[in-house]
Amino acid sequence: MSVAVIIPAAGSGTRFGGNLPKQYMPLHEIPLIIRTVGMFASLPEIGAIIIAVSDEMKEFAETMMNEYYPKRVHFTSGGSERQISIYNALQHGALEHANTVLVHDAVRPLFTPALVRRVIDAVREHGAAIPALTPKDTIKKLTRDGFVEQTYNRAMLGSVQTPQGFDKELLLDAYREAMLDKFIGTDDASVVEYLGSPVFVVQGEEDNIKITTQRDMQLAELILKDRE
Repeated sequence: MSVAVIIPAAGSGTRFGGNLPKQYMPLHEIPLIIRTVGMFASLPEIGAIIIAVSDEMKEFAETMMNEYYPKRVHFTSGGSERQISIYNALQHGALEHANTVLVHDAVRPLFTPALVRRVIDAVREHGAAIPALTPKDTIKKLTRDGFVEQTYNRAMLGSVQTPQGFDKELLLDAYREAMLDKFIGTDDASVVEYLGSPVFVVQGEEDNIKITTQRDMQLAELILKDRE
């Protein structure tokens, strides 16, 4: 079973206040995206790794990646929307022999091999799988004028993470349908759900945080220190 990874990294978000997009900011001196790629590159199950980057950052990203993982990563053009980046990556020739695709956030570097394998195993059985955690806070639906409309049972809710895994042909079909209908999903699973296909949920990881603010970075540093 050939498994490929797509990492959308065309975003220009600079919530840390710097000039570089957040995926290139260092965590313990190593850029976030390098840590993310490094984890996947270390796993024997993983074949092609495709990164979608903006045209403006392509040369920078390629130079950075070649310093750490030469000839291990392929690049494709990122779009103005994340969904376009994923669709472009799915067309890349390096995915020709893959039958499973994982899609992962560039700024989520603290996942473990165990999580990747849980997702892959679930894709083999169900065709689509995502990791999630049960929310710790009570979740309420609000009305437009600020009142509580409904309180949800937390046991039936999931805070979704990546990597999200799919049968490649299923994901391709879902993205083609979404592009035709101009449907924009909030994650890859929602695009597959739009096609009408079920998505299985596996247990996520508390440390698998998405690093988008300076506070997230501080937490990530503590997690790494705890792992030493």
